[in-house]
Amino acid sequence: MESLSQKVANQALQTIKEKNPENKKDLAKCAYFVRYSIQKAIIGGNNFDVSTGILRAKDYGPWLQKMGYQPTKKTYQNASIGDVAVLENTKNHYYGHIAIYCGQGKWVSDFEQNCFYIYKDGTKPPYIIYSL
Repeated sequence: MESLSQKVANQALQTIKEKNPENKKDLAKCAYFVRYSIQKAIIGGNNFDVSTGILRAKDYGPWLQKMGYQPTKKTYQNASIGDVAVLENTKNHYYGHIAIYCGQGKWVSDFEQNCFYIYKDGTKPPYIIYSL
């Protein structure tokens, strides 16, 4: 049977296929895609409210905890499948970033990332990894 963590990771990959099939990197909807994937995997079906009132990806820690995640001291290099990274905001990236680890070094937000840190300016903000 599929673990809940694996289910979250699989849903993240499926959400990209459905909502961003061209894997565009400039959607600026990481929080929506991650939230949708987690709710779809944990709650199931289509009968859930994807709005949370949270405006910035960097503010998703408390919501993740309500969904059953716990903050860890993991680094992105030793994340487990289904873990969620919440990256702090920076001067040039007001909203921060959020992504789900899907295994084999792959992080997924509103697109399949080529690496953990996605900012073109090379910024590497602090982050917290949350695990189920």
